[in-house]
Amino acid sequence: MSYAYKSGTANFMKHDSRGVWSLAIDRGGVISDGGLDVKELLRNEDYEQHGLWMWGLWFVCGLGLLVTKRYVKKHWMSMQMIHSLLGMFVMIATIIFAMKVADFDLSDGSFHNYLGTVFLFISILGSLTGFMASSVKKFYSGDKSWSVQEKGEIVGKIHRYAGYIMLLLGNITLATGIGHYFNDILAGDSRKSLGPLSLLTFVLLVAIFETIYRLRNRYSLRQIKTDESQKSKRRNFTAEDLDHAVQSGQKLCMYDNLVIDLADYIDLHPGGKFNLKHNIGRDITKFFNGAYILVNDKKNKPHTHSAAALDIIKSMIIGVLDGQAHASDEKFRIFDKRPVNSDTSTFTFAAVKANQSLNLKSWYNDPSMIGRHFIVYSDKAPQVKRQYTICSAMNRNVKTALMELAQSVTDKKDCDFDYKIMLGQDQTSIDLTLKNYTVKDGLATRIHSAPLSDKEGSTGKDSDETFYIKGPMGAGLCMQQAGEHVAFCAGTGALVFLDLVAHLLVVNAFQATGKGLP
Repeated sequence: MSYAYKSGTANFMKHDSRGVWSLAIDRGGVISDGGLDVKELLRNEDYEQHGLWMWGLWFVCGLGLLVTKRYVKKHWMSMQMIHSLLGMFVMIATIIFAMKVADFDLSDGSFHNYLGTVFLFISILGSLTGFMASSVKKFYSGDKSWSVQEKGEIVGKIHRYAGYIMLLLGNITLATGIGHYFNDILAGDSRKSLGPLSLLTFVLLVAIFETIYRLRNRYSLRQIKTDESQKSKRRNFTAEDLDHAVQSGQKLCMYDNLVIDLADYIDLHPGGKFNLKHNIGRDITKFFNGAYILVNDKKNKPHTHSAAALDIIKSMIIGVLDGQAHASDEKFRIFDKRPVNSDTSTFTFAAVKANQSLNLKSWYNDPSMIGRHFIVYSDKAPQVKRQYTICSAMNRNVKTALMELAQSVTDKKDCDFDYKIMLGQDQTSIDLTLKNYTVKDGLATRIHSAPLSDKEGSTGKDSDETFYIKGPMGAGLCMQQAGEHVAFCAGTGALVFLDLVAHLLVVNAFQATGKGLP
């Protein structure tokens, strides 16, 4: 038999409590328990189907939505497709199975009923933000002349945070639903503990994924080796080749010594199209590593991309800059420091392995090397990578010789110029000049405070900090042989042009004397 009643009143109104009971009466009139499984009688097939589907949608598929968008970016194109399809499936199925047991009369006082109703509307709105983010990135051109923040990036952030809220709230709702069914409907069934257990398991799995993700970001060296995937598809690009390809409509740019194709990724970039479209044909390394932002604004800060984002870069490699295929991350230690002014110094980095061929020279004869850069980072903080340009004129011996040459030109006197510095002989050290910005955990600050090794070529002490250096790389200044050239720079940016001035000085000085360059 079943019964129902309204708590606290005898008035005829909708019942909020119910139950079942059974009894047996034998022929002698003795009454006893009917022997029926009361919990079995209280089971509700619609509720159980609803609960199982919701658990599958927001626990299992919820993890899938998170993994495909945040943690597995190597196969970004297929992950984006899976994420979109999975998101639509979760939303449609959520509406169907929510409406199957929906009771929008909240007067029964069930917390799960309240929370489930709120979550249904929030999940619908959250899913719409995903549709909006996808549509804006697909159809918004992003080709404004200049922009502080792009619409696609703003909508994408709204969807990202809405997604996190939905996943957490969805699993809280699951926990309350499991508790409501087993505790209230099945009258104190011990399985009510499955609710908090499900929520804690979800949070624990997300914490594990996030920890692995963050540890990889913190300790991964983030190196791209020259013999990695797609080597067979790579071609050599000169600066002219890259320029012609871009002029023909290809969406190419440079990262370190590599050429990458952005065509398929522009619509999916979390930061919107603007930053990528304005860097077509350019070097994106400094933006990717979080050293600079394209538009200076107090609200925006440089973004250091994750190791997972580097996986995306690897998948888009189509070529390597000509003559730079063998650039690799090698270990160096600092063995000399020469102050330039109060906050800027020239450092001599010596290779730990003195026998390796590194394309390092005290002076680069080829003018196309002017403006090319090295990537530098510490083994203790590999996530902070910065670019430092070649500046041979700051080498101790080169600087002395150039100053003497400049003085002789000024005084119109002959100079016994030490042309040996022009021979471009290979060496195992490189001089880099950098300013100390005194930023906590900043690379320049770390270099300025690093201990010096004993001597050039020594392996140093175990306590000495090791720095990885890769280069020289990039397209450089790409100067034309004719026409007017305007240099706009400030601070240490002037270092890029010192070598240009030095080359002009040497060429003109030798031409004035009628001597040929060595």
